[in-house]
Amino acid sequence: MQLFRSVLFGLAVMATTGCHSDRLPTYPVSGTIQYADGKPVTFGYVEFYCQTHDITARGPIAEDGSFQLSTFRPNDGAVAGHHEVIVTQVLMPQPVVEPGATAARQHQHDRHLPQRYASFATSDLRCEVTKGDNACELVVAIE
Repeated sequence: MQLFRSVLFGLAVMATTGCHSDRLPTYPVSGTIQYADGKPVTFGYVEFYCQTHDITARGPIAEDGSFQLSTFRPNDGAVAGHHEVIVTQVLMPQPVVEPGATAARQHQHDRHLPQRYASFATSDLRCEVTKGDNACELVVAIE
């Protein structure tokens, strides 16, 4: 019985302490994304890709153009290194009606990003993430 308890305790310790030991450290990353004329990009997702570690971080774009990245946990940031950046947007032809809502939630889709920013192969956006807090200001072309 003592052996069983020891094994059970050992498994519990490994499960609670060893699960995340192989994860790379992340550092807070926030920023803004705006068009070349200074107006904010108001919707979509920003995704950072670090080729060195083959890992991505992602975050939603707020209406003011701000974003915060998440890798393993909400708002934990991104791993250190050079990151390629893409921005994805989903354009809905109809307003979104949420269950139980009395009115449709309206999004301004009159302005959206050029398709090239949605692919790592064609996006020219980059950001360097270092230890500590990071701020990344992204500017996209108007086409």
